[in-house]
Amino acid sequence: MEAEYATAKEWYKANRRELKKYRGQWIAYTNQGVISGDRDYDKMKDGIPADTPKLGYVIERIFESEFVEPVRFYPVRMRSLKSHDWQPRYELHLKVQNSERVEMLVDSGAELRSITKQLGEDLGCSRTPGESISKAEGVGGSIEYSLIAQFEDQYFGSHDTV
Repeated sequence: MEAEYATAKEWYKANRRELKKYRGQWIAYTNQGVISGDRDYDKMKDGIPADTPKLGYVIERIFESEFVEPVRFYPVRMRSLKSHDWQPRYELHLKVQNSERVEMLVDSGAELRSITKQLGEDLGCSRTPGESISKAEGVGGSIEYSLIAQFEDQYFGSHDTV
């Protein structure tokens, strides 16, 4: 019998290691577990059961690089070593015209925050005539984006997993 969790965040903390099989995919999860997952955002959204409340689940991208074991260098004099598996991941409630609850990396020192085109469309964002879509690439993959001036968000806390 699976344990019951009060929030999706608690489920995530307790089951983070099991999400390795979802590398490279978008997932939607509740306090009971993953309810949908796919590499394609739209297919993942279509896989969410229709009777699930809109704000009853969290959407997150599991990047390919998340479960890569880091290279470790050990000192000549051995002492007890402590591993710390923390990332600046926060549960956000994003709102433009529509609202979504998502789990994402947040850089508190960044001037801009980026979301995928598909998530922007779900939020009700639209491009103005002449606005171009840009593409950014990094270690975790690539993303298409355009700039949004007005954006509301609300933090729910971080996932501090040890």
